Amino acid sequence: MTAKQIYIDFYKPIWDEVQMHYNEVQHMKDLEVITDIDLDTILESLKKYLGGDGFYITIEEFDSICFINVVTYFHQDIKELEEYVTTLSKDTLITKENEIEHAIYLSVDSISDQEDIDRLVTLLKEEGIEIEFELRRKSAFERGAGDFHEDLILSVLSAITGKLTEAVFDKVQNKFSARRNLRLHTIDIERLKEYVTHKTSINVNDLKVRSIKTLEAGLTEVILTSRYKDVVVTADQSYKHIDFNVVQKTQTLI
Repeated sequence: MTAKQIYIDFYKPIWDEVQMHYNEVQHMKDLEVITDIDLDTILESLKKYLGGDGFYITIEEFDSICFINVVTYFHQDIKELEEYVTTLSKDTLITKENEIEHAIYLSVDSISDQEDIDRLVTLLKEEGIEIEFELRRKSAFERGAGDFHEDLILSVLSAITGKLTEAVFDKVQNKFSARRNLRLHTIDIERLKEYVTHKTSINVNDLKVRSIKTLEAGLTEVILTSRYKDVVVTADQSYKHIDFNVVQKTQTLI
């Protein structure tokens, strides 16, 4: 694995008087590390140091950066976990130049294991479709019963986008899974990033694509994310009408 810049933030909920519900979370600690350790390994280590129960973890992995948010329900002591994170550090981060423009994206939700991901990539390659991972978003919830799933956004290399016709897309969908819905999106993400940067104080280099959804009436919803903020952007096909809403991640973690 190529080394990535990892940002880890810990939060705790502010409970009501009977400890049944909470409507906000409080930021406890932030850590930063550069590491080439596999993110699945880091996830399992986080779960171990948190005691195996009473937490919610999201990992948003991009090309050279990763956001990890941890909500601890039982106010666990994270001192040993902090010490573990410091052992991961590497000295240098090599960032790759992204000279390829992407306009076509594939998204799929709730993939349960690496075998499914490998199978999807293989099916696309069989049709001559080369992809890059824009996002791997892992979520682990442990409170009584456990739950884990992974969401993907894949970008199609611009040199071969013409190969991804509707017929090819349907063929891959049918072979992959009848239960998981692949979604095909044609959208200028960089244009939306520049628009948000122009309208807000968020640096364009800090914005990563976290979600793409097709809405009714020809609208597309894109969630752009940074370390502490999500920006929900809605655009029409001509980009003449663009709306956005900035949401603090403390709200999305509730």
